[in-house]
Amino acid sequence: MCCIPQLTHIRCKKSLRDGSALAKWREMVRAQGGDDTWVADVASTVGRHVAKFTLAVRSLRDGFISAFSPACEIGMVAVALGAGRLLASDAVDPAAGVYM
Repeated sequence: MCCIPQLTHIRCKKSLRDGSALAKWREMVRAQGGDDTWVADVASTVGRHVAKFTLAVRSLRDGFISAFSPACEIGMVAVALGAGRLLASDAVDPAAGVYM
């Protein structure tokens, strides 16, 4: 991976546009023994699910997130919003989540 943030950003956007990022994701799913047929369905629904409520929490200064310690707490907030499961039988809301 490139060490210059601007070039990395350009390369990432290119791989999303040309489909190589999706192809690599499918490859990783298959390499772990997963069924990658659902990946196309997920890719086709991106943007269809919109949250009813949103809350923007903004930084007091410009910069990048280099680390944060409450990762588990953020994950549990996402679960409470419906973005994850505590049990396999729990429902997942495709519009819920945490965006950084």
